[in-house]
Amino acid sequence: MAKRLNIYLPEGTSKELEDWAAAQGHSQSSLASFLLVQALERAREDKDFPRSNPATVWDSITQK
Repeated sequence: MAKRLNIYLPEGTSKELEDWAAAQGHSQSSLASFLLVQALERAREDKDFPRSNPATVWDSITQK
């Protein structure tokens, strides 16, 4: 079952998400959900989940 989550994004990130979602024909919510699931899956595959510092997950994603 899906669970609702509210997040705050920096304005630039929000605009990029909005543009990307529109270009793909999806809602911002569905794109953000997809991206978050992908990041969590990659972190688990890299045995980088859970970590106490979420920035380390981001580092592992952006270095690939």
